[in-house]
Amino acid sequence: MKDFYSKQLPQSTREGDLDSALNTLDEVSATIAKATEKTLTSLLLKASQKGDISDIKKLVKRGADINAEDENGHSPLYMLSQKGQLNAVQYLIENGLDLNRNHCALRSIVVASQNGHTNVTRYLLKIWSYVNLEKTNERTPLTAASQNGDVDSVRSLLRMGASVNEETNEGWTPLMSASRSGQICVVKHLVDNGAKFSLESNNERSPLWIACESGQVEVVDYFVNKGGDVNERNKRRWTPLMIASKNGHLSVVKYLLQKGAKIDAKTDNGKTPLYFASDGGHVDVVQCLLESGADVNSRREDGTSFQWTPLLVASQSGNFDVVRCLIDRSADVNAESSDGVILCKNNPKVSSKVPVQDFFLLEFNPQI
Repeated sequence: MKDFYSKQLPQSTREGDLDSALNTLDEVSATIAKATEKTLTSLLLKASQKGDISDIKKLVKRGADINAEDENGHSPLYMLSQKGQLNAVQYLIENGLDLNRNHCALRSIVVASQNGHTNVTRYLLKIWSYVNLEKTNERTPLTAASQNGDVDSVRSLLRMGASVNEETNEGWTPLMSASRSGQICVVKHLVDNGAKFSLESNNERSPLWIACESGQVEVVDYFVNKGGDVNERNKRRWTPLMIASKNGHLSVVKYLLQKGAKIDAKTDNGKTPLYFASDGGHVDVVQCLLESGADVNSRREDGTSFQWTPLLVASQSGNFDVVRCLIDRSADVNAESSDGVILCKNNPKVSSKVPVQDFFLLEFNPQI
């Protein structure tokens, strides 16, 4: 910049070359303007991160680029929507913000809904009607609103034409998202508006299965009363009881058993609900399953798992309380797998946790 003044401009002036002098001035002005805009825009992004509407207005009036993005791809609108700064959001839009640039509006609706800023979500929905098909970060506005329990935004999106059964790139529907987070009011509203909750042939998980996976017993009850199958199986042949047992959701396990879930159902590789619970160390679920009649000595019989029992896998995982519980319910401490593993043998295929082995050597005197 300094060179323009000290060299080119004086030289052009001395030589009487007006065109050259004017061109030099234009270059200087353009360079200054570009540098100024860059600085102002950088300051605008920082002000947006803070949610400072006063500074935002000053910077926009001086020419800061309201459509700019930071190194993470976040625009001022996105940042302000994330913080729930409705007045600042309105100001940017009123001053010419491009809502369709890089899915700006879509991404802002999603982040506002995720963070529970219903007022911002509603406002953006009113001025932007493109609510279907486009996705951001594997979410749609309806999916985000459903997961967050934002019933008002869900209603607005559906009224504007959002597809109640639309899937993200990963195959998730709004109902799945609401089911996982236990948003029962949203779940009911989506189902009332045609959301599918049965297990489709191409899906890995149904909303019922997902509710069991995340321990949302109220949602599980709703689906079952709507006709959901407590013994449905996904591609891996897992049932809702299996995933609830694996994740230790006792209330869901009890509910499913009361509704007729098959207690000794097996996956394709021979795992039962009791096997999952034993492996996961969920002693309360193990007790519940045993009291309900689960086969304590059920073996895996898929041809590759060496016919392990719940007791063997609990020992391998070092789940001392589960091991004690299984023994108390007559688990066979001398059961041997097809590859020769016995519970208390010092075998590398069984957990090396000495306290578990010592416990059985002292109290149960297995044949070793």
